[in-house]
Amino acid sequence: MSLIQAQAQTKLFVAPNGSDADPGTLAKPFATLEKARDTLRELRAANPKLEATISLRGGSYFLTQPFVLLPEDSGQGVTPIGIQAYGNEIPVISGGQPIKMTKDDRFWKAKVPDDWNFTRLYVNGQPRVRPRLPKQGYYFVRGELEPTAANKDKGFDRFTFAPGDFKANWDNLGDVEMLGMQIWSMARLRVSSVDDKANIVNFTGPTASKAAYQKLPVGGRYLIENVKEALTEPGEFYLDRKTSELTYIPMPGEDIATAEVIVPRLNRLVELRGDVKNHQWIQNILFDRLTFAHTNWETPPAGYVF
Repeated sequence: MSLIQAQAQTKLFVAPNGSDADPGTLAKPFATLEKARDTLRELRAANPKLEATISLRGGSYFLTQPFVLLPEDSGQGVTPIGIQAYGNEIPVISGGQPIKMTKDDRFWKAKVPDDWNFTRLYVNGQPRVRPRLPKQGYYFVRGELEPTAANKDKGFDRFTFAPGDFKANWDNLGDVEMLGMQIWSMARLRVSSVDDKANIVNFTGPTASKAAYQKLPVGGRYLIENVKEALTEPGEFYLDRKTSELTYIPMPGEDIATAEVIVPRLNRLVELRGDVKNHQWIQNILFDRLTFAHTNWETPPAGYVF
């Protein structure tokens, strides 16, 4: 038994198979963290110094929005408010959404909502990746180019490549990304256009600066990610945003009938919103033995400079 369990006066419980219409006891737990938080707020309105724990039973909690805590949720005195796993169980707070896929030859496929965009997929708890080129090793920058006029004072937004490394006729070219290895960082830039004859690739935004360590120099290593035509290996997936079709190549032994496929949806799982203007902070909250999983991340329109 942990210290916060021993000292707590009020214990609330949450379980994936619970109900927010129930009282939040061990026998009849809540279904959501939000209900437990709001109930605790009501209890502490009458007793601000109330000590409490919120215990989560094992299983997955698929959030539809970040779990928000405010200064009023802070623990008082030396005893924190505990948000913890129940016993030795494993609660998983997920920012993803499970989906069902269908089998088409060697591929698994699913239609997703038109506004979904994600850079990772999780199958049976393991991350899966978008297709990359080359499949082994790296490509290398063939020639440096000065930035275009739009970015001449900002950073580098193009270079020349070896014939065949980039192709102008790739499907969804604007969703292709270049991962350029620099001296102290890596630039993740989105492709704007490809000139097959001059072997020049242009990006939607520049690197962080024109400093030497932010260059895309001759001989610099790079990878190309999210190329639809490169979807060839088990464990790779591709989201075609024009058709909203997700395609995945399963790993050996994965069974579509039993596999758990989760698409990340939320960029943040927990938000601690202090009141800076009034100097009211969030404090004395203990997160204990919780698993946070399946957050989403999207490459910004102008890329991510390092």
